[in-house]
Amino acid sequence: MTRHTAAARGAGPVLRRIQKPGSMPMSACRAEPSGALTGRVGPRTVELPGAFGRLRVATLRRIEFRLTARVNESEFEMNGHGIGDQAAGTCELHLTAVPGFPDGFDPVSCPMVCSHPTSLFFSATEPGVESFAQLTEGRYAVDPARDGLLYSSEGELVMRLSVTGNVYIDGDTLISEHAMQGFSRLPRIAKTVTPFDDFLLPGSDGAATGLARYTLLAESGEQLDGITTVPYRWTNGRVLGAPLARKVASVHVDWDGGRTVHAYYETSLRHFAPAVSPRFAATGA
Repeated sequence: MTRHTAAARGAGPVLRRIQKPGSMPMSACRAEPSGALTGRVGPRTVELPGAFGRLRVATLRRIEFRLTARVNESEFEMNGHGIGDQAAGTCELHLTAVPGFPDGFDPVSCPMVCSHPTSLFFSATEPGVESFAQLTEGRYAVDPARDGLLYSSEGELVMRLSVTGNVYIDGDTLISEHAMQGFSRLPRIAKTVTPFDDFLLPGSDGAATGLARYTLLAESGEQLDGITTVPYRWTNGRVLGAPLARKVASVHVDWDGGRTVHAYYETSLRHFAPAVSPRFAATGA
């Protein structure tokens, strides 16, 4: 993870390229002082077979991200813009907190709590796996709230955040809006340890549950244990037919301790195939 330098902080509202080279065609975009993205941003489309004929699916979209929060009895907003590419399984967000982040809250801890619904939309898929964006027709909610828990190396609960949200498409833009509350008593976080797998489990019609177990590394070297549960809902009546595993290949967050955060995600979905022990395979017991 790369921190901002003083020169970079004074360089003005430049859209930072923090994703892997070549993973997204960002050269046509720029950031305005308002934080909005301008330029030729798609959506880029591909044709995929669907139940009702071939579907044109946008793979490259703008993102508008909005979050209101009450954490540690302090209220703030974290809003901004970004871009995502479903074909590559990548998305990036450029966000600003107003009036700022409360003491004890570290946005480097956020990707698997605040941004799970956003990164899931852009998760790439292996052949034969339908994307979550296709399954839900690009509109879904987190209801009831997702729970994000973090435990210290000594087993103390040091963060609990509950977040509701809605994700939907408006034109060529993915709108991702959320409301968060809870407490956070974190040390300064260096990064999310990657790669790892999280999971999407089927529920009833129009429902599934995301489960993530992951590790955060504090700047002190302490490892924190993270658990996030995400109850997804959508309204088209379709069913997630089988469990999916999602590889979280990369998560990077740039934060210098101020109000601005830059985050990048690379994820992909596949069918979940639980490992079978040699003993079970040989004996069936």
